[in-house]
Order: sequence, then structure tokens, then C-alpha cells
Amino acid sequence: MNASIKILGASTALRGGSVETVKNRKGEIIGYQGRLPRSLSRAPKTCKNPSKFRQRVGGLQSSWTQAAEIVNAAIDEIKSLGSTVKGRTFADYTALDLERRYAASRRRVDHHGAANKRIGSWRNIAKNWLPKAKFWEWPPSAITHRDCQAFVDWLANNARKKDGAPLSTGMVHNIAQHMKAVLKLTDIHPNPASEIRLPALDEPSVEFMTFEQQCRFFSCKEIPIKDRIRAGVGMGLGLRVGELLALEAEQITFTDDGRGFAIIEFGGDNHSPIKGKGGNKKRRVELFEPGLGFLKLWMRDHYEGGIRVFEARNGGFDHHWAERFPDWSEHAGRDLTSHIMRHSYAVSMLSGFWGYPKKSLEFVQHQMGHSEISTTEKYYAKYADGTWARDVAEMVGDLVPEAKREIATAAFLLGLGGLLSGPSGGSGSGKKPDETGDSAENGDSRWSTRSFPGKPGENADKAACNRPLCQPATPVAFPGRNFAPRRRRRGIA
Repeated sequence: MNASIKILGASTALRGGSVETVKNRKGEIIGYQGRLPRSLSRAPKTCKNPSKFRQRVGGLQSSWTQAAEIVNAAIDEIKSLGSTVKGRTFADYTALDLERRYAASRRRVDHHGAANKRIGSWRNIAKNWLPKAKFWEWPPSAITHRDCQAFVDWLANNARKKDGAPLSTGMVHNIAQHMKAVLKLTDIHPNPASEIRLPALDEPSVEFMTFEQQCRFFSCKEIPIKDRIRAGVGMGLGLRVGELLALEAEQITFTDDGRGFAIIEFGGDNHSPIKGKGGNKKRRVELFEPGLGFLKLWMRDHYEGGIRVFEARNGGFDHHWAERFPDWSEHAGRDLTSHIMRHSYAVSMLSGFWGYPKKSLEFVQHQMGHSEISTTEKYYAKYADGTWARDVAEMVGDLVPEAKREIATAAFLLGLGGLLSGPSGGSGSGKKPDETGDSAENGDSRWSTRSFPGKPGENADKAACNRPLCQPATPVAFPGRNFAPRRRRRGIA
């Protein structure tokens, strides 16, 4: 802060500009407003007489002295930066910060909409929250550490969203981070927003579906089977909803041994980068049940043959699909969002819900695309209890042989078939192969493009999935892929 304005004094002399006495309709003085000299003021485009315009600086002050010191600080800063330099007030620097963020985003994404979406949270803060600070129109040199702390305290204790709910501590931290970044552009040392006290962060909330809730959701006939299968792909691969909807057919490979993998390269429409510090990096996600089964079923019966695997009816990006999840909450027995599917993947792998041995945090980190293991630990460490102990016991030969495991398949979750045999071998469901449609040689072979587990006519979903294809099951023209395009609809030539 400028040394000349650290101490408020009654003898402050204006070095330019003016201080306007503001009165109400009754003639009572309600405050004092500082104004820059005409030579340093920037007139808006709508101003009819720019040569006489005097720009306001700072908010309404309780004393003439305070308003005068803000005017002096603004004049000093403008002269030090040069009258042509953008950034006279905190609001100006905020706009400059957004411009720089947009430019950096546009260098990574060759699309205006996608670049704007990447900085959407920053735009929201700059539009809805930073203007509520009393120093919004002040010159940065007039902003003190006390002003920043008072603003953060107001956000944490009094600020309310449009629905009347208080701000989360995470949101308060984000606003404070943005405020600090804006003030960093001013080259004021020390940064007034540094070392401010922030509310303690809440423990990250991990909402997920238990195995019972998964069975209830995916077997519910009131939810269209296409939506259940699509949601199953998202859950079974641990994808963010943007990654799921941006998945392209050529990024999927099914191997001859009944397995496969998917290359996750995009995070949303217009080839938006994947979220996180490694946003430009693609990742390989290994396919296994139930995600493998859900994906094969979709490619056999519901894939339309377009570039994207999950296209909207008009062939574009299905922006609104995720909005349907709250309507399905009652069928799952809990509140639902699209992101709960991703959390369900992580917890299922760490807790062994799907019948596999409990996986490590590193496995989940790689599959889900977290750039740092600390992110995985922050959300899921408590679900990994006992994983390392099991691995160590196995290494030293102390692990007691586990009971036969039954692997949850997409067919089982949909209510169409039994479980796969586990690592120890044998039929996981205790039924003969012909009772569930399982192949004795390979549990995955039943997912060919010509068959589906279960007997025709057992229920409506099975009957729909057992209808023969109306066109030959020839591979799509992608090298190394072996899925067939969707059958033609009846009545369509």
C-alpha cells in the first residue's frame, strides 16, 4: 500500500480530482464520493460529453478524508502504470485476469464455447461475487489486508446463494483464490490477499451407490434400458459425465480374449480437454465387468453408427442427458447425480463390491485419471482401509485363502442373468451355464453381437435384447475393433 495513505489524517490534500458530497432527497449528507480528474478519467461509450466526464473511484465513503485518500492513491497508481495501461481499479484488473485466462484456454482449445466453459467458474466468481466486495471499484493500492479479510469473513458467515443457502467453504476458498490472483497482477507487495484466514475446508463428500442400490437402479424397468446401460458404462469405467458423452467409437478396442480398453481423450463437447492439470493427456481405461458388459451391450443394440458412442437424437453432443438423474432417485433409493456413478466406481473397486479383490488407490488413480495421488487419497482413502495390509499379507504368505468370489456383471445388475465365476473358478451363481446363458469356456463370450444372456421371453428387457439383428453382424470400419452397428429399427428402410 502507498505510504502516503497508510494513516488517515484530517489534513489530507487532494493532488487532483475531487470529492463529491452525496446527499439524499431530504438534503442529509449520506457519504462522500471520490472522482478522478477529467484528464485521467475513462468515459463510457454511452457518454454524450466525454471531455467533461469525471470517473468515480472507490465506493461511497463515510468521510471526506477517506474519499480524498482513495482519489490520491488512484492518481498515483495511474501515473505509475501509464494512462494507457488497463487496470485502474480492482474491477479492471479482474477483467484483465479473465482475458488472460480465456487466452490461455483458447490456446488449448480451438473453440470459443469450449474455452469459455473451461473458465466458467472464474467468470461466475468475477460476475456474481467479487463485485460484492466494497473495494470492487477501488484502485488496488487502496486495498488493505483488513479489507480482504473482511470480505472473506462476510462470504463465510453472511453471503447467500440465490436459493438462500450459504456458500460452501470450498466456494469461499475459490473466491479468495481468485481475489488473490487478481491482486497479483497489480504487482503490489505484499499482496493484500496473502495470509488471510480462511474457514476450514469441509471433508470432501463422497456420495455413492451401494451394491444393493446399484442392483435396484439398473434393474428398474421404469427407467429406459438405454439410460440404464449408458449410466452403467459411465459407472463401470469410472468416467466423468463429459468424458462419457464425448467418447468416440474409434477410441474403443475389444480384444480377442474377450476384454478391451478405451482411450479417454476428451472431457466434453468440441473436444474439450480432460479436467485437471493433465488436461492435455489421454488415458487408457481397462475394461472389465460390469463396465465391459454394459459397453458391449450398448455397441450391439443401441450404437447408431456415428462418431460419438452416445449421441443425442440430432446427432450432436447430448448436453442434457445428465439432468435426468435426479428424476431417477426414487428408483435407486437415494439422491442421484451423474457424478455419483463415478464415485460408485471408485468405492466399488476399493471396497470389493463387485467381487474383485480390493484394489489400491494407485489403481483407482490411474483408471479415473487423477493427476495426483493426493486427489484420490482426499476423496477415497477411508475406503481403502485394509488394502495395503492384504497386499503385505499376500507377499509374506500369511493371507488366508478367500472364499470363492462372484463377479458382478452388467447382466446381473440389469436383472438379466447370473454372476461370473470368480478367480478361484467354478460357477459363481451356483447354476448350470445353460440356466443363465453363461458360456462354459468364457464368461465374456456371451456378449457376442448375436446373443445375450438369459432366455427369450423371461421378461420384457430380455425379449428386447434377444431379438435377432436385422443386418449382418459385420465389424465397424475401425481397425482392431469388433463391435457391430446397431440393428435397423423395424419399419425403417
